[in-house]
Amino acid sequence: MAKKKTGINKSQAIRDHLADHPDDGAKAIVAAMGKKNIEVTEGLVNNVKYALSVKKKRRKKKKAATTQPTVSDKISISTLVQAKKMADQLGGIEKAKTALAALAKLQ
Repeated sequence: MAKKKTGINKSQAIRDHLADHPDDGAKAIVAAMGKKNIEVTEGLVNNVKYALSVKKKRRKKKKAATTQPTVSDKISISTLVQAKKMADQLGGIEKAKTALAALAKLQ
């Protein structure tokens, strides 16, 4: 049969301590847990601290990745063909850009 777990959750105790003292290092947390009669290692403390930092980073990345392209980014092929014809009539892309810049100033 499997052993029944008794006692407290060490990782949760570390998280609770970090909530109150976020700047404490691993050695300070081990000492504080020792005062509460909870035996933890520096490795466990570092793993818990790392897991907390990874969760924060993942949340930020998800929010940044949800941007959607706007409707103005989509151009149909027929519009591109018309733009090429206009550029050819004006004598090239550079002249077409100059003409469009002048047109923008008039508006």
